[in-house]
Amino acid sequence: MIITLDKSKLTCGTPNSELFNLIQGRLPNLEQPVTPEDFIIVPVIASTNLLHGTLAKWDIASLEVMAASFPGCDLLLDHEWGEVEESVGFIADAELWEVPNPSPQLLEYLLADSPNPDIDRQIIQKEGYYQLVAYFAIESNYEEAAEVRYGRRYDVSIGGMSIADFICPICECSFMEDRCPHYMPIDNIRQMITRDEMNLIAPYYIRGQFTDAVEISFVVEGNCPQASIISNDMLNLL
Repeated sequence: MIITLDKSKLTCGTPNSELFNLIQGRLPNLEQPVTPEDFIIVPVIASTNLLHGTLAKWDIASLEVMAASFPGCDLLLDHEWGEVEESVGFIADAELWEVPNPSPQLLEYLLADSPNPDIDRQIIQKEGYYQLVAYFAIESNYEEAAEVRYGRRYDVSIGGMSIADFICPICECSFMEDRCPHYMPIDNIRQMITRDEMNLIAPYYIRGQFTDAVEISFVVEGNCPQASIISNDMLNLL
């Protein structure tokens, strides 16, 4: 489900009643129940429909599946699946937001680190701007909460993805279909094709049919330029 922007939900702090009910549903049956003050909620942009550093983007249908799949998944550090100690919280909820008619100031902010701002502007003109908002639940007296409060955690990254299709933005079909003559702009593609075929490299590719959600991690730098805690600067532009 796609919802419209609601800035009131983007404060980092004590969960509201709706989010606290979701948190309680994730916990065991405790002899001494927790209270909302035992947690902080950290809203983040987990992904968008714009270009990632690898010249890939998500289709909007995949972002919708993510929003339905991520609640209950783990919040990790650096995608360290093999270390249970690297789990620092969980995802209480996730929503796909449509941001209609982004202002010039917001566009400038969003595209500051884009691998190709011109293509991202074309994407926004064609599709609009969508962002996957996830709500991290972290124990309020846990050291990770302080890392968030004082800015030592910022960028985030999705991990454990299963993707069933890769779509050509020119042909609007899978690169695997015979009617698509183009090549995905992946690493080393120029060493794999002839000089005459260079003009068949697509400007980017679309990840489609997202089928699995495992975790989101705090990282030093993620692949999606906009994926981070929602800062005051970002909030003021929305």
